[in-house]
Amino acid sequence: AGIASLVFDTPFFREFAIWPVLPPAEMNRILHDAGILGGMDLSDCCPEWKDAQGNGAWLIAVTEKRTREEMDRFCEVLLANAQIKALLRNAGTNASPPKKMTALRPGNVTMNGGGIS
Repeated sequence: AGIASLVFDTPFFREFAIWPVLPPAEMNRILHDAGILGGMDLSDCCPEWKDAQGNGAWLIAVTEKRTREEMDRFCEVLLANAQIKALLRNAGTNASPPKKMTALRPGNVTMNGGGIS
């Protein structure tokens, strides 16, 4: 289990859409509180981009202006959040993760279209 699953199972470059475990607004708030700019809730412009719980897909951009340390901090801040930790703990026993579930963690965010490995 992880904190997000990819929306598209295709290569990408610099931007990718994910289904986060919390609504995009909540993910952005967590990051904002740590001084990090989050992503865009795609359902704001495309209402059909919502999951079964009504949460929008979240567009994340990773450009050449972001360092490895910044990308790692992005992941660390989200993984340190108590609500996300609880969801991850419960996912193993109370839920079956989506087929393409991916764990965001320090060191595994890539910028080369390979996805979040």
